[in-house]
Amino acid sequence: IGKKSHPNTEEFKKELLKKEEDLGI
Repeated sequence: IGKKSHPNTEEFKKELLKKEEDLGI
């Protein structure tokens, strides 16, 4: 996952937060 595939940084951050919640971090 890079900046080219995710031009929207806000959505990217939201996705990371969701992934972290799923992992239980």
